[in-house]
Order: sequence, then structure tokens, then C-alpha cells
Amino acid sequence: MNREYIGKIEDFPIHKATAINAIGQDIVVYRTNKRIYTFINVCSHEHFPLEDGEYDENTVTCIHHGAKYDLETGKVLALPATSPIKIYKNEIIEGKVYIIID
Repeated sequence: MNREYIGKIEDFPIHKATAINAIGQDIVVYRTNKRIYTFINVCSHEHFPLEDGEYDENTVTCIHHGAKYDLETGKVLALPATSPIKIYKNEIIEGKVYIIID
């Protein structure tokens, strides 16, 4: 398994999306009280960034057209998007966050 260090857990405030560049991609890191989500920073509908989306515990809604995604699976939960977004696995080891490279 390959992984890339993306920061310390405290670098990612709770309930705030943080855009980073990792594994050669624009990635969003979103931390909740329970976990950290890492996913591609682009809405599959019109390719707007998702970093400024509306978040709850496990979904993001694109503020531009309302497409909504499940942050665990990338699955579309609301139109107009019809394609899922790429979700990246991550792990936290001793307070350090790593993105898993498939």
C-alpha cells in the first residue's frame, strides 16, 4: 500500500473543507467530529470546485447547481450530477494524515 502524507490532524479544522494538492490532484480534505474525508475537488456535473460546497456529516452539495454527493462512496445523491466523484481512502497514524494511493 502506498500513501502520501498530507498534514497533521490539526491542520484540518473540524467542519471546514481544506483544498490541497496531493498525489498530483486537487483534493478536498473535510474533517468531521468522527472522521476525515478526502475526495477530488471537482463536481462531476459542471466541474466547479467542491471545496466551497455545503457540508454535513457525510455529504457535500455543490453550491453552483445543487449536485449532492455521499462522501463515503462518492455516489450522487441529487441531480443534476449523474456521475460519482472520486473518493480517496486515508488513514491517520500518530496524528498524521495520509492519503492512500491506489
